Order: sequence, then C-alpha cells, then structure tokens
Amino acid sequence: MIKIARIVWVILAGLAIGLSVIGMPVYYASIARTGAVLSGAIFNIQPAISIAVAWILYGEALTPVQLAGGALVLASVWGLQIGRVVRKPSPTDQGPA
Repeated sequence: MIKIARIVWVILAGLAIGLSVIGMPVYYASIARTGAVLSGAIFNIQPAISIAVAWILYGEALTPVQLAGGALVLASVWGLQIGRVVRKPSPTDQGPA
C-alpha cells in the first residue's frame, strides 16, 4: 500500500472545498446575477489571468503561442461584450413556454 503524506490530504481537501464546495455555487450565483453571457465571458478569461499571475509571481516564461492564445481569448471576450445589445422586452414578448 502506498503511504501518502498528511499534507497531500490537506491540499486535496483544500482543492475539493475551494473548487467544488465554494467555487461552483459562486459561479452559479454569478450566472443568476449577471447572466450567462457575462459569466461565461469572465469564466473564459480565467486561463489568461492564471498565466499572467504565474508570470508575475513565479517568473514563468511565456512562449509566443501562449501570448497569442491569451491575446485571442481576451480579444474574443472583449468582442463579445461590445457586440452585446441589451434589448428591453416589448409588451408582446412572452416568458418561457
């Protein structure tokens, strides 16, 4: 049987609690509060933010492909946000069937 250090279990529990128990309800609450489009856009920015934080805090080297990918993600999210038109419902609009 493989012995696993106690710190590994603590880290695993922290990941489970942080990502699943706390993270998912917060994400679903953000969808209810801001709408799926904005929440999805913010969710898609997360990898680019993670790369930037790794570069700033840990001095990770960024390849041109990573920089291009991050720029593409940010440009896509920006394009979705400027193209979004908020329309007020007309009196003839009906709710979900």
